[in-house]
Parts: sequence; structure tokens; C-alpha cells
Amino acid sequence: MNIKKIVISAIGTNLIISSILCNQPKQSNWLEVPINTLPNNIVHIKQIITATNDIDLMETIMNKTTKKSINNKESYYLSEIPLSKELQKYLYNTCNKYKVNYNEALAIISVESNYNVNAIHKNNNSTIDIGLFQINSSNYKNLRETLNIKNLKNPYDNIKAGVYILSKLQSLNQHQRYIAYNQGVGGMKKMISRGIYTTEYSRKVIREISNIKKMKN
Repeated sequence: MNIKKIVISAIGTNLIISSILCNQPKQSNWLEVPINTLPNNIVHIKQIITATNDIDLMETIMNKTTKKSINNKESYYLSEIPLSKELQKYLYNTCNKYKVNYNEALAIISVESNYNVNAIHKNNNSTIDIGLFQINSSNYKNLRETLNIKNLKNPYDNIKAGVYILSKLQSLNQHQRYIAYNQGVGGMKKMISRGIYTTEYSRKVIREISNIKKMKN
């Protein structure tokens, strides 16, 4: 039986994974992988693994490192959602910054605007709801002072504002959080005082979170 070995070595900015027949060094297979697609703990591997079945071993290495890493690297992106990859990435990073669940933020956007960056809704009290998160215009002054928001019609400013508002509601349970986002904290407290703990809105957000999770499977 020909003993084969797997060689993993870093060359420049790439990681070289190669399999070599020990007694026939010219007969080899190799795979070049960009280091930036691999987890940090894999990048500095400098070892030779001896095996009798290099194909199985290479598949194991790839399944546990490159494929997993690439999937994790873009785990924020869902092609089924009608929102640009750039905006999904910005939303994902903003959620991480403010410690807000990404699926929850996507679900709120879905329910509020169906991912329409230009969505505008005029209310009976003369305020308007703007953009992806349907930020109410009455919040603009506070958001401008707190976050330096300049234009709620700008999807990046809108995302920052929406995620920030959600971050301030994280101490509430799920239904309370979504009711508060929809009706304000005061409106949520009034609902609870009347013995109403869920609404069609809060249930719809939770259903949408479930749908988003299914897209990722």
C-alpha cells in the first residue's frame, strides 16, 4: 500500500493543502485556499499528517475549515430576501455592534416595510414612518442628537436608527419588545395593563423570525 501524506503549509497569503504519494512525489493533488477564508486557529498550522486515505482526510479538513468558514463569513446574506447584500452586511454588523439579534432585525424590517428602502407611511397625527424600519419622524431629533442621523430616508441611517431603537428594548420579553417597537413603550404598558400580552404585530414578527431561520437551513 502506498502511504500518502497531507501537507498543509502557508505560502504568501494562501494555505496550500496537498496530498503526495510518498514513493511517487510527482503524483500529487493539491488545493490552494486563501488564508482569509479560514479561522485564525487554522492559519498557522505547520504539520504533516500521514494517512492511508488522503481523500477522506482532505474532505474532513475542508468540511471543518474552509467550507464552514466561508459559510460563517457570509452567514448574514440571504439571497431570498429582497435587500442588497451590502445592506444585509451593514445590518448584520450594526446588530453585532448594538447586541441585537440579526434575525429579529430582519423580521422587523420585513413586517414594517417588506424590505422597501423607500417605504413611507403617513399617519393620522401628521407624523410619517420612514424607510426599512419605518422610523417615526417624531424620533428624528433624538436620533440626530444621539447617533448623528442626518437622513432617515438613507437606508444606512435608517438601519442604524432601527437597530439602536431595538437595542433599547432588549430587557423586555419578545412580545413586549415587538409591541413596544410598534406602539412605543407607553403603548406597550397600556396593553399589558389591559391584560393584552401579544398582538397580531408581535405574533407576525415571531412568525417571520421562524421563516428567516428556515431560509438558513
